[in-house]
Amino acid sequence: MAICACEVKLDGAPLGKVVAGKYAYADRPAGRHELLVTEVMFPGDTKREVVMDAGRTHFYLIKSSPRHDAAMGGAMLGGLAGLVVSVATAGEANPGLAELVALDEATARTKLAELQAVE
Repeated sequence: MAICACEVKLDGAPLGKVVAGKYAYADRPAGRHELLVTEVMFPGDTKREVVMDAGRTHFYLIKSSPRHDAAMGGAMLGGLAGLVVSVATAGEANPGLAELVALDEATARTKLAELQAVE
C-alpha cells in the first residue's frame, strides 16, 4: 500500500492534509455532507456522501486505493510518464486515490490514541 498525502475537505471546507500518523476532524450538524479526498498530481478524487446523525461521531479511515497504489508503483518505475500510464490503465471502479472506510467508535478511539491532529 502506497502512502498518500491526502487533502481532505468536508462540504468544500479544507480540514487539512492527512498523512500517516495524522487525523483531521470537524464538527458538523446532522444531515448530508460530502467528504472529498485529493492529492496533488493525482488525476482523480475520492468523494463520499455521508449522512450524519445528531449526537453521533462518525469515523473514517483513509486508505490508499488500488488505483493509487498502481499509479505510485508506475511512477517509481517510470517517472511522470509511468504515473500517467498507470493511472490510465489501472481500471479500478474508484477513480480516486483513497478508500474511505467507516470505523466503529471503539476501533476509531483506539486508532486515534496513536495519531496526532493535523494543523
